[in-house]
Order: sequence, then structure tokens, then C-alpha cells
Amino acid sequence: MNKKKSNDRKLIVCEINKAAQLYKEHLIGRKFLYVFDGRYIEVCYKAESFRHLTGVETHLLAKRFYQLAVKGQLQSTQIYFTSKHPYKLCKRKIKHIGEIV
Repeated sequence: MNKKKSNDRKLIVCEINKAAQLYKEHLIGRKFLYVFDGRYIEVCYKAESFRHLTGVETHLLAKRFYQLAVKGQLQSTQIYFTSKHPYKLCKRKIKHIGEIV
């Protein structure tokens, strides 16, 4: 892996760890009704949903991923990106977690 990709992963892991704290403090256990284009969706924020909201690939189970991130212990070696889950998507998703709270 080249140095830039390694640095990108280290930076995004720091952002994921920070986002996990925000998620825990402001979203876990809460329900929101999002209304858009005449439609609506109810979202219940759960610990096991956090991994999906980050947009990264990992071999960790969803709940374990969240637990490590909340403790600030998620490592760059535990995540990766694919064409289905690219780095740019993860950056956007992490940014939005911060905007929700």
C-alpha cells in the first residue's frame, strides 16, 4: 500500500473515532423521522448501525467496530475501501454524522 493511502486511512480512522463519540452522545437510542420529496423514513440509531453509516469495509462485526471506535481504539489496519465503499464516500458519510448532531 502506498504512503498516501496509509495516511488517508489513518486520518479517516481518527474521524471515525470522533464521529463514534458524537454518535454515542447524541444519536444512540433516538428515533428521527426524515421527510423529503413527499416521502418519509423513520430511523432508529443503534450501535450496530454505526459501521454502515461510516461507509468503510471491515472484517469486524458491526457492534465490535462501534465499540472500538467509541473507545478510540479502531485502527487503520482494520478498515479498507473498495469500489462499493470508496474513500470519498466514507469522507462524505463521516462529515454527515457530524452535521446530524
